[in-house]
Amino acid sequence: MYRFRTVQNLIGDFQELEKQQIYFAHPEQLNDPMEGMRRYYWQGDEIIWRNLLKHFILCLEHVVTLARLIDKDEKIKIEDIPVFKSIDNLPTDLYKNRIIMFSSQIILFKLI
Repeated sequence: MYRFRTVQNLIGDFQELEKQQIYFAHPEQLNDPMEGMRRYYWQGDEIIWRNLLKHFILCLEHVVTLARLIDKDEKIKIEDIPVFKSIDNLPTDLYKNRIIMFSSQIILFKLI
């Protein structure tokens, strides 16, 4: 990202030109509202999408369960989301089977 630099910044106090410095502005310092816009393109085959959805369901289930267990005034932090959780980490077979059944039904519904 680039921000317009005045001549004073280039050859004046900061001597950016002489020091061969490039200034990269934080997105909040940019003056064009469209400069901060980003476009993302998601691409992947069916296997990637199925795995992403399965992992999302595992994380969502964990956070919903956590939300039901903590006090109303407590907040769930980003660190509470188990990004490395897998079906193999679940404590019981009943729990594993329910998550597998639920995720397979959701995935079949979304891909049809």
